[in-house]
Amino acid sequence: MKIKSDSAYSREELGGGKTRFTVTAAELAPGVGVIILIFILGLLSYGVLFLLFLVIPIARNMHRKKTSAGGEFVVSPAGIEMKGHLLPVEQMHRLVKRNAYANVPDRYIYAPGAVGTAFANAASHSQSIYTSVAYKLDVDHGGKATTLAGGMSDITAHGLMTDVSRILGLS
Repeated sequence: MKIKSDSAYSREELGGGKTRFTVTAAELAPGVGVIILIFILGLLSYGVLFLLFLVIPIARNMHRKKTSAGGEFVVSPAGIEMKGHLLPVEQMHRLVKRNAYANVPDRYIYAPGAVGTAFANAASHSQSIYTSVAYKLDVDHGGKATTLAGGMSDITAHGLMTDVSRILGLS
């Protein structure tokens, strides 16, 4: 697993103090090591090959549900507009940068043998890649959190949070 393209955001001045932010989520691509590992495991055990073709799509789907794919919203000193709804700045408690995997408990994998160890290492590496691009920007308001954008690296999420905070006048 590797990062095919990193996350980014752009800002467009709309006039009247409004700024549109467009966030492009990081794109992930399977690494060559994962493909070779699947091939080796398939040669060693016919049943494991089917298991991996079932497990990999399910794992990717779980990751997509955990992280949002970018986002677009408009910010002005009056508040944040998203999907036609205005959230006034007076109702906002704070902007928060969160990682979707922060509350996921650590997983320990027991893997006997060289092939099992290789699989465990690949799984651990994939988890760390997913975690590195699972940052999102939330706005806390009225006792709940609303995600503005996600699928970002830590640096992208922090930059976005800083720019949005400046426009809103939040400290």
